[in-house]
Amino acid sequence: MASHRGLALVIITGLLAPSPVTARQNITTNGSMEQGPGPGGEDPHVPLYWEREGGNPLTVERSDEANLVPSLPPGEGHALKAFTSDPVVFAYQGVVASAGDSVEISAWMYTRSDDRIAGGATAKIRLYFYDASGVKLAHQDSTVVLNSSSPADTWTYTSVGPMVAPAGTATTRMMCLWLQGGDGTGSAYWDDCQLTIDGGSNLLLNGDFEQAGVSGVTPFGIDGWIGFDDDQQKSEDAAYHGQSSLKLGVAEMVGGWGGLYQDLGLLEAGDRILMVARAMIPSSDPLDGNAQVAIKLEFDPVGATAPPEENLAFDENATTNAWEQVTLSTIVPDGMTRARIVCIYNDTSAGGVIYFDLARAELNSNGVNLLLNPSFEQGTGADIDYWFKFTTENVSWADKLCFVGIPPKDGSCKVKTHGAAAAGIYQEVDVTPGSSLDISAWLYMPSDDKLTAPGQAGVKVEWSPGNVPPDVDICAPGQNNCIDTSATKDVWHELTIVYTMPPDSVALGRFTNIIAKGTATGGFAYIDACEAVMKDRFAGGADVDADNDADLRDFAALQECYGAVPPPNGVLWWPCHVFDHDDDADIDVADYLAFEAGLTGPGP
Repeated sequence: MASHRGLALVIITGLLAPSPVTARQNITTNGSMEQGPGPGGEDPHVPLYWEREGGNPLTVERSDEANLVPSLPPGEGHALKAFTSDPVVFAYQGVVASAGDSVEISAWMYTRSDDRIAGGATAKIRLYFYDASGVKLAHQDSTVVLNSSSPADTWTYTSVGPMVAPAGTATTRMMCLWLQGGDGTGSAYWDDCQLTIDGGSNLLLNGDFEQAGVSGVTPFGIDGWIGFDDDQQKSEDAAYHGQSSLKLGVAEMVGGWGGLYQDLGLLEAGDRILMVARAMIPSSDPLDGNAQVAIKLEFDPVGATAPPEENLAFDENATTNAWEQVTLSTIVPDGMTRARIVCIYNDTSAGGVIYFDLARAELNSNGVNLLLNPSFEQGTGADIDYWFKFTTENVSWADKLCFVGIPPKDGSCKVKTHGAAAAGIYQEVDVTPGSSLDISAWLYMPSDDKLTAPGQAGVKVEWSPGNVPPDVDICAPGQNNCIDTSATKDVWHELTIVYTMPPDSVALGRFTNIIAKGTATGGFAYIDACEAVMKDRFAGGADVDADNDADLRDFAALQECYGAVPPPNGVLWWPCHVFDHDDDADIDVADYLAFEAGLTGPGP
């Protein structure tokens, strides 16, 4: 098909003269997730051929901090390390065995003087036997263990067996085991692990831990993208375009959001950006709860930045059943012309309640409150005019309450924040660099719904140069950029963001693939065919590979797209959006002429 399309283009070139036009430029790289060392990529902390499990398996790792062979320089020899406050963590490897086999395991163990085992912690090895269904038949621990009385900086030999495999044995397993013991601290190391059957050779692979493995959660398995939180990987389980996609899960996430992002570069006033991706939730292991899968357009300021400031004066020891004022006084940093005034609550443990009322932001003690609707009287229903809410869906809340509950500090309304995640409200105001800024709000904590340590609440200010637009967030109004767990399974859903930079704005753009965990506890989703397309960035051409020219590499992509029939919904697939100059959901003569007008040459 490519050759026929190429022939058609040659004929068109002879019939029609090009005209100067503007076109679109792709500014993502590796949007189809094909390039990279995945799945996951090599991770120096993962020991090849070993499985890690327990309360926090990431605290069992391949480490260069200790090695049995002293002749190797530091950093070139490795051992297995465990360090954690979780009750039990371990690494293991299994081999095929049969009933009657005589099995023996052994290892050398070590603890460092600057991080030695203390308290009730114990390190040992354990021998297991399993039947063909994975049912445990028998096990035995080593009698020599590492504990708080073991010598530091000394390798100690330990072994188990020989032990005869019981009837029904199909596999045997060696385990390097850490038991925290309630108050244990420190770390332990294992090296030269061996498992022999009937006195034969060592059957364990990578028993000295010199080979690194791959991890499904490392963010570096997909070229051009950077991960955040823990549960993302390159995967060939599903793909919309090519062979691979981004696989996102929630089981190993630490916070409420996880995913991958790529910086897009400078965006300026009037730039129109189209962001496209496809998302799919599988039926085999779907996301549960109220998780959301989305793309997000984020903005960072260009040039000067300043750290946020806060006064989180309310905690479990604050006065209850009374309104107390929390204040924050500061000087507006150089280059900052915009301040975000935040009333913030954060109690992730038990979840208490904090009420806010009568917020204030004043420049140079001039007596003028910069905040509109400071006591939250205006607004329909739960909405608060001039204020924006931030919450986690079904986990934390920020609700306007009028004429009910506790008496407000001022007027008839107040804001109630509560839940097991951060929540609050904010409003942005114009400020002048070098000016004094006094911020305050009144807070109320009921005695029967107190914060729980380390929960806190108070006021905060975040700075920006003033020309950075707000992010296009998850499920943004007017955008089609998210799906939730009710989406049809095993179907690729198109996610889009269409955004024009507002007047006088300039910012660094970021393409983010994201899962909002919410109440989810497990399952996966996939994202593929990501593309950010700039319209009217330069005269003519279309830059598929984002190398800032329109050359024969881009022409080859055009050939693959030319004359193609779009899907029933009239949306092109990746990367054909780049060539659709007239936005009519196909690639035809007009689009070719737009490309030819900006063709720069054969390329490097």
